[in-house]
Amino acid sequence: MHRNITLNWRHPAPVDAFLDIDDSLDIVDDGTTASHESPDSLTCHQYVVLSATFRVPAFYFSINGSSGSPLQLSDIVQTTLLREDVCEGTVATTFAVSHPAMNFPLLSQGEHPTLGTPCWYFHPCETANAVQEILKESKENSSKPLSWMEAWFTVLSTAVDMQ
Repeated sequence: MHRNITLNWRHPAPVDAFLDIDDSLDIVDDGTTASHESPDSLTCHQYVVLSATFRVPAFYFSINGSSGSPLQLSDIVQTTLLREDVCEGTVATTFAVSHPAMNFPLLSQGEHPTLGTPCWYFHPCETANAVQEILKESKENSSKPLSWMEAWFTVLSTAVDMQ
C-alpha cells in the first residue's frame, strides 16, 4: 500500500522543544538534504509494508522538499506528519528517535524492504501487542484481517496524522 501526500511545516516549534538531540553529532550541510528554511511544499511518500521479522504491518515514509532532497530528522519532526507530542521526552540521533524507557527505537531509518530506498519507519516489534489490546477491548474478532488492519491504523494514528 502506498500514497503520496503534501505536508506543511509546523510553526514555530524549535526542534529542541521535542527532541534531545545528541550534540556530539556534527550535521554537515552538504546540499543533499532539504532545509527547514525552505518555504516550499513537502512531499511525503508513505508505505505500509509487511515486516518479515515481526509478521505485522510497518509504516515506512520519506519526506522530500520541492527540490527532491530528503529531509533530515530534525526537520521531519517540524512537519505536520507526526503528532505534536509524539517526540516529547525522546532522544534523537541522525538515524533514530528513541524513548529512554524503551528497549527499541520509536522511529528508525532504514532501507525500504522491497524498494531498497532509504526511509524512516516506526519500529514494529510491539505492534501485535498494541493491536491485540485494542481488539480485546473492542470485542472485535481478531481473526478478521479488516478488523486487525483498522486497529493497526488506530495505533498508527496515535503517532502519525493520517490526514
